Amino acid sequence: MAPTATASVSAGDALGITLWAEGGGGALAASGLPGFASADLAIGGPAGPGDARLDLLPLVESPLLHAGPITVRGVLGVQLFDLTVPGEVFTAFEERIIDRYTAFRSALGWSYAGLYDLRAERLGLSAARAVVYVVDAAGGDAALQSAAAAGAVPADIRAFGNECSTYKTDPGTWLWLGPGPAA
Repeated sequence: MAPTATASVSAGDALGITLWAEGGGGALAASGLPGFASADLAIGGPAGPGDARLDLLPLVESPLLHAGPITVRGVLGVQLFDLTVPGEVFTAFEERIIDRYTAFRSALGWSYAGLYDLRAERLGLSAARAVVYVVDAAGGDAALQSAAAAGAVPADIRAFGNECSTYKTDPGTWLWLGPGPAA
């Protein structure tokens, strides 16, 4: 399903997202990005964060963004995480690997926008950074399944992943933004 309005991520974009619980079923609604109204955020609890505000400010942008906006045709995936190292250490890591990592993810159908500084209010979890992906998939589960089905990961990408995990407090929390109204 396509977004109700054309959404894209451009170089220099700060992304502002507001989440709130809609109805009694625990579904989340989102606003702030044109064309997206539903959200799926798994933070370990059934209720979700409710009335949370996330502001993502670009730190290291993907080469894809330097070529022009990335149009969102499926879902926008935001992985939120906290760091075990100072932010500048993680930023330097990202700057070092971004070209190769972007090429790898692009081959999987995941357009990588880059690393963002995260400011969050009432989120209910500790997170200082976020990475943003645009995936042509029906939802977060479908996006993760397509990545898992892609097969063996090259040695250099595995090494990046291993190094990256030493800089994070945990694997991170996924926020998936989808088109249309919340379910």
